[in-house]
Amino acid sequence: PVVCMDPEGRCAAMLVFGSHLAILPFQQTSLLDDTFVNKGETHDILPSYTIDLKSLPEAVATVKDITFLEGYNSPTILVLCEPMPTWAGRISLRQDSMTVIGLSLN
Repeated sequence: PVVCMDPEGRCAAMLVFGSHLAILPFQQTSLLDDTFVNKGETHDILPSYTIDLKSLPEAVATVKDITFLEGYNSPTILVLCEPMPTWAGRISLRQDSMTVIGLSLN
């Protein structure tokens, strides 16, 4: 599996089974919360979820790479994929076989 993490530490994404993104959100704590952690209080664990890339409006057949973008208010992930797989022998028929899809994770 391919794993990447948001540069600001808000979540991580893992490509599983070639066509599903598992999103693992991290709990954000402030400096005020850190002072109360040792008093035996338990914090809620944020639930993870999956995104089926084949159910997106843009066709995703083969995912080549995933990465997060920096500087966005919500985690934003780019998926480099090949909607219609090809090979070097078909260069005269199809030259641009890759596409980029951006997903904003709320």
